[in-house]
Amino acid sequence: MTNGAAALQLLAEATAPEPEVILLDMWMPVMDGREFIATYHRRPGRHAPIIAMTGAFFATPTEAAPQVDELLTKPFDLDQLLALVRRHAQPPALASRLRRTTSATRAAATSLEPKLASV
Repeated sequence: MTNGAAALQLLAEATAPEPEVILLDMWMPVMDGREFIATYHRRPGRHAPIIAMTGAFFATPTEAAPQVDELLTKPFDLDQLLALVRRHAQPPALASRLRRTTSATRAAATSLEPKLASV
């Protein structure tokens, strides 16, 4: 997704699977990360853990935004990101969802599966 409003719209669709984890850039166009988080947490039901990414410095995830489970400060490397995803999502469920991604991201998702399988 390119912005928070589009992500919320997708989550509202009845056919959209619930995410295991949400990777969120805090500085998106249309709807920033803080607004996305507030709106997302007003939705009923289960809420996926949120890994926020930002170029700004915050001492703690909650300083960046309430209800953020993890905070990655840019630049970060892929191993840092994968470690946080593993912490918050079950690898078999995540791998299954990655296989169902759109054709545009299927190649990238497939390259992550070997790393997830080694957990």
